[in-house]
Amino acid sequence: MSVCNGKKVILDAQKDFISALSNVIKGKLSRSEVDSASSLRDEIQVIIKEMDYKDVDVSPLKKLSNSFFDFAASYDQARSTLHDMDVESPRKELFVVLGERLTNVMFEEQDKVEEVSSLRQSPDNIKKEIRALCKRVQDLKFLLNTAEDEVEGAKLSNLIFNPGI
Repeated sequence: MSVCNGKKVILDAQKDFISALSNVIKGKLSRSEVDSASSLRDEIQVIIKEMDYKDVDVSPLKKLSNSFFDFAASYDQARSTLHDMDVESPRKELFVVLGERLTNVMFEEQDKVEEVSSLRQSPDNIKKEIRALCKRVQDLKFLLNTAEDEVEGAKLSNLIFNPGI
């Protein structure tokens, strides 16, 4: 007659349960892609924590899962850095090109402003030149009249002093 040892039955059931959980974890890790590893971390840690309370040595499983998640974190960081490098390089080039275009547009705008300003001042300058020329014409007319008067006066005085000529 066999004696039923309740403790042994419970321990065997716990070992089977823990072994099954261990296989579940190993299966999840082996089927998981590195991209989705972070979503498994919490789930696997809960399972390992529960197994640890059952007085079972789960250190190899902890090491395996920690190695996997450390690798996944390194992979994520490297991929992020690579993505940033790929994104930043074209962005920097784009900013350089846009900066050059902006500078060129600003120079063109400044040239147009100067041209418009010059065109606006041109009629004023022409008016000033016309006024100056009109004043010069008046001055010349005055000088001409004065010279004509002097010539007329000289003719008269010449006639008066030399009546026979």
